[in-house]
Amino acid sequence: MSHSFKFLFVDDNHANNHLTKTIIRIDNLPIDAVFFQSVPEALDYLKAIKNGESEDQFPDVICSDINLPKFDGHYFADQISEHFAASNPDLKVYFLTSTLDDSLKEKIQDKPIVKEIFEKPFSIDIAKKILPESAFSEI
Repeated sequence: MSHSFKFLFVDDNHANNHLTKTIIRIDNLPIDAVFFQSVPEALDYLKAIKNGESEDQFPDVICSDINLPKFDGHYFADQISEHFAASNPDLKVYFLTSTLDDSLKEKIQDKPIVKEIFEKPFSIDIAKKILPESAFSEI
């Protein structure tokens, strides 16, 4: 695998996180992933990278559940736009949800950083929609 893409996943459901890790591993996806179960944890991680307090690289892609306790995916997307988008112009944010409907798609129209909403669970099909075709040449 020549190039790995850095992904950050936020989902409060441990089983979903485990399934995503398994899919990445079994399908040999070119993804280097970090997982958080809350928005504050993910924001602290991103701030540490931005402030040089972490040696990790800033993610290429963020995939967040929408329905999270306390701070939801919409709040998270707003925080990313406000604090990280300018210094990371190629950053792409995607929402993952267990119930996909048209009203959710309408709600993200005012959030240009959110590229698309996908129905859970994360899969190779979703990865193929997010990553460039060249990422799959060696799979």
